[in-house]
Amino acid sequence: GEKSFIRESIVERVVSELQKQMTGIDHAKLRIILGQELSKYKIEQVRDEELSSDIRDKILLYTESRTLDGLSSLTIRNSNYRLNRFASYVNKNVSTITTADIRKYLSFILETKKLKSSSMETEKSSLKAFFEWMVEEEYILKNPMSKIRPSKIEKRLRKSLDAEEIELMRDACSTTRERAIFELFFATGLRLDELSRIDVSDLNWGDNSIKVIGKGNKERIVYFSSKSKVYIKKYLLERGLWTTDALFITSKQPHNRMGHRSIQREVKSIAQKAGISKDVYPHLLRHSFATQGLRSGVSINVIHDLLGHESLDTTLIYAQTDRDTAAYEYKKHLN
Repeated sequence: GEKSFIRESIVERVVSELQKQMTGIDHAKLRIILGQELSKYKIEQVRDEELSSDIRDKILLYTESRTLDGLSSLTIRNSNYRLNRFASYVNKNVSTITTADIRKYLSFILETKKLKSSSMETEKSSLKAFFEWMVEEEYILKNPMSKIRPSKIEKRLRKSLDAEEIELMRDACSTTRERAIFELFFATGLRLDELSRIDVSDLNWGDNSIKVIGKGNKERIVYFSSKSKVYIKKYLLERGLWTTDALFITSKQPHNRMGHRSIQREVKSIAQKAGISKDVYPHLLRHSFATQGLRSGVSINVIHDLLGHESLDTTLIYAQTDRDTAAYEYKKHLN
């Protein structure tokens, strides 16, 4: 068949080249050996467009550009993962990639990965940013993403922790580190990455503030409560002095900075011990901070600044009225 023909063609080309370069070779024996070895493998002829594919080179250049723009390593890593997955599926020269290629790819990952509409939108955003950059850099003339429409995202009400659940989690903390992490998340509304990156030197004990590096390497100041201050100081006293600058460190030597997964596990562990059935994760504590702040009468503009949102529209998502908020407001004002 076709594969047998391809195999024989390879053998003939190799033997022909060796005849030009070397003498004294038994060509008949070489043909047999090559044929036997190649029969162990599935061989497919690479299409011309794959041979001229430069998409991975462009992804590398794009990554370097984004790094120079000051984007966080986490943002770049996530974007790279999505773009390289796309490159594996659409392995072509960037100038030949069409809207149809992108639609086929998006349909493929929708079926195989069973993505939610919000995750699908993230995929599209990564591709959109990449192709816009290639147009700006004049690698391509036309943007194949321009006809791809945004996904319709279902707006679901975010269910923050109520006052009882917060107290249950406080009581469930079995170590000082757990309590310090929980109190700091709830007192500041920090993102997971922001809390992980805090150094002891970032803490200002005079006015209970922390210098934080947020998304896009933007610096802002957040404030922590007296309760969280007590537990952070207690934790620092218990853990002792180590060479690391990090605030939260691993229990085992060499006591490195706690990573994202370690902190996530810590939060989930507290919630499980507290008997809370809903999925509790660091971002839910951030949402709970925003909800409690708004309920207490803090201005949405102040919440926006403390959370480090670029757009006020993002903060307004946290202010969507859910049943708990409605019940709270009714009891406070209308009962």
